[in-house]
Amino acid sequence: MGEITKIAFPGLGIGEFAINRVAFSVFGVDIYWYALLITCGIALAVFYTKYRSEREWVSTDNLLDIAMATVILGVIGARLYYVLTSLDSGQYNTIKDWINIRNGGLGIYGGIIGGVIGLVAMSLIRKANVFAVLDSAAPGVMIAQAIGRWGNFCNGEAFGSPIVNGQITYAFLGPEKTYPVSDGNILYRLRMAVESGATHSEGYSGMVEVQPTFLYESLWNLLGFILINIFYKKKKFNGQIALMYFAWYGFGRMFIEGLRTDSLFVPGTGIRISQLLGLVLLGAAIAVLVVGLVFAYKNKLAKVLVPNFVPDIKAFREEQKRIEEERVAAKREARAQRAKQTDTENQTDEQEEQDNGNDH
Repeated sequence: MGEITKIAFPGLGIGEFAINRVAFSVFGVDIYWYALLITCGIALAVFYTKYRSEREWVSTDNLLDIAMATVILGVIGARLYYVLTSLDSGQYNTIKDWINIRNGGLGIYGGIIGGVIGLVAMSLIRKANVFAVLDSAAPGVMIAQAIGRWGNFCNGEAFGSPIVNGQITYAFLGPEKTYPVSDGNILYRLRMAVESGATHSEGYSGMVEVQPTFLYESLWNLLGFILINIFYKKKKFNGQIALMYFAWYGFGRMFIEGLRTDSLFVPGTGIRISQLLGLVLLGAAIAVLVVGLVFAYKNKLAKVLVPNFVPDIKAFREEQKRIEEERVAAKREARAQRAKQTDTENQTDEQEEQDNGNDH
């Protein structure tokens, strides 16, 4: 099979077509569609966050530093999460095996955890409002996830339960159970036929009809992004948008994960880790949301939690430009002063040397 993925959507009338996992090569190094789509998603997330953060009194300078820390720790967290939850696979024998993401293996929950740590830490360092930055970034993360899932599509991986004899298997916080799917069922209509390296590794030969869970999660994130943008300016407290994202994603992933065939499990149980985390994320986010809304209604929020949108974005940008110009000018002046001081010291040294020579 190599790098070719064969795909069809028979329920939608889309016949078989092939996708090369490799988009192009640079100096003999293959660049995969998976990597390009994830990078594209991250870039769009940063641009969106810039748009939102300016309206939350967060300067572009601060945002770029925060974005860099968020992305770096997000990737590290995603890889570390996947490795730690699949140590029993026996494939991690060297440090190179741990960091080799070209062979796949990123866990979205680890990415979220690592990204949040990077965002919070750098926001504190740059003295930005952590909760406002979280709100600005959360919808952007949904964009990245919605686009990144199509990398799984190109790889023919992260698919769901195969349809066998008109039945699929599904699990919810426990063992799998079998359910019938009729011709009129939406899950049957959206089924995807696929043949890839991933299907071969799971023991399938030829095309196999499965659930396109990549599509379900991509659409779920896209819908969440639209809804959150509708409610964004109506938020009652800073941090509310981030909590809505956590609740929305946790709810969707909790159900979609039950269809996956490549889930990671809590050791010694039949419980899928992503389902359990989705449930915990949903419950915790809703609980904090309710408390935050109650405090907002009673006007008992801490100052950092009170929304404060920029009334005039043009004036804000001009002010940020002025501050940046003053900062650059101050640096130049400091360099000039240091250079002047150095010249003075050099002249003094030369004079002393001449005086010493005259003495001799």
